[in-house]
Formats: sequence, C-alpha cells, structure tokens
Amino acid sequence: MPKPCISRTVESETTAIASGDPEAFARFYDAWFDRAFAEARHCTHRDDEFCLDVVQDAMLKVIKSMKPLPNEAALNRWIRVVIRSCAYDRLRADISRKRRENDASSSFESKESSRPPQEQLAWLHEQLEL
Repeated sequence: MPKPCISRTVESETTAIASGDPEAFARFYDAWFDRAFAEARHCTHRDDEFCLDVVQDAMLKVIKSMKPLPNEAALNRWIRVVIRSCAYDRLRADISRKRRENDASSSFESKESSRPPQEQLAWLHEQLEL
C-alpha cells in the first residue's frame, strides 16, 4: 500500500504535480516508488534492472502527464495504468531488440559460415590490418 501523501489531499497533490511542483513530485515519488516497483515486477516477472527501468519510465510519464485527480481511488487506477503501459512498452521494445539481434546474428552467421575456416581467418586478418 502506498504511503499517504503527507496530510495533503490527493487533488491538491496531483494538481501541484501537474503544475510542475518538484516538491510535490518528490513526495509522490517517495510515496509510490515501492508500489510502482512491485507492480512492475508483478506485470513483467523480470529482474530488478528491467523493473527499475519500467518505474523510471512511469515516473517520467507522471511528470509529463499528471492531471488533477479527485481521490485516492482515481490515483490508484491512473498510476496502475501508467505502470502497466510502461511495462508493456518496455517488453515490446525488449522483444523487438532481441529479434533484431537474432536476425543480425543469423544473417552474419549464414554469410560467414559458408566460408571455410581458413578463409574466415584470412578475411579477419585483412580487416585487422586496415
């Protein structure tokens, strides 16, 4: 459960964040970081590094897209959607990156594996002398 927003109403805090108040955002970050991280872990089942990237993306979205919200329930729903959206985007990007790496690796292997090993060594030697 998130820590309470230091005796301020959700509406006043979200309004302050929406207007660019860095102190309000710092309070939000302190109150929501653990929950955001747990949600990222729950959604992705990935390692800490990946989940921290999701949380960072989500916090950036909070800075850019926060709008005044009337109550805790609305804030809970909104931040959950933000975290899940960021997790989805990170997972898609990771899948695309891995696909590109596999395609590049297969392409290189198929071109290079057709050469005899001595020819590959000679080619590599020439490349190193350039």
